[in-house]
Amino acid sequence: MAFQTPTRDLSVEDLKARYDVSKQTLYARKNAAQVVGKHVKGRTFFTPEEVWCLDQVALFVEQGKTLAQVEKEVREWKSKHPEPAPTQPEPEPQPQTYTVTGPAAPDSQVEAAANATALAKFAEREEQAHQLARAFTSAVGQALQDTQQVVGDPLHTHRLLAEAAREEWVLSAAQLAEVCGVGRATTTGWRPSTVKCGFLLTAVSDGLWEVRKATREELLSNQKAKARTVPTNPNPKREAKGDDT
Repeated sequence: MAFQTPTRDLSVEDLKARYDVSKQTLYARKNAAQVVGKHVKGRTFFTPEEVWCLDQVALFVEQGKTLAQVEKEVREWKSKHPEPAPTQPEPEPQPQTYTVTGPAAPDSQVEAAANATALAKFAEREEQAHQLARAFTSAVGQALQDTQQVVGDPLHTHRLLAEAAREEWVLSAAQLAEVCGVGRATTTGWRPSTVKCGFLLTAVSDGLWEVRKATREELLSNQKAKARTVPTNPNPKREAKGDDT
């Protein structure tokens, strides 16, 4: 699957349609790529450079690479290649001109300095995009060479449930099964109110679930309900025989 880099900022809805994924999956990929986007009037937009990074994540996922692998490689690469502190080049001195009718325009130097600053910021963002591209390329090469089994993130489900609770999302049964790493049929056997990974999952209607962090009382109650009741005398006949002797 090939993507054409956009020429404008894209919203969350644009990216959901671009990759045909849910908002939850998109944000998981955003975290793996370590892009943040920008907020404008309550909506989140991503620059063309950030969209390019998300495109690479989509390609890696298509090739079978996990988000945990991508995030680990990018984090390690950034730790070895810290981003340079932004610098602002000094504007070139403007030749001083004289005229009989009046002084030179007072805003000419200010405009030149502003243009120089804008060009410097653009160059800095372009260099950061190239650095991240090199990080992704290195990650792909490492994945192709590594033939050992890679252990997934043990807290992956906790993080996704925490995000769903924080954003107050209502998950479908299929989404909840994907988050919890179980089959779709497994969720149908769950009680209408159950605790998973420290979060209370409540069925609000047929196939829809709410997620919130469980309280201490709810955790203890769930643990008590799962505990098996041990009989006080598991072998009464043997005890009676021992009394006779």
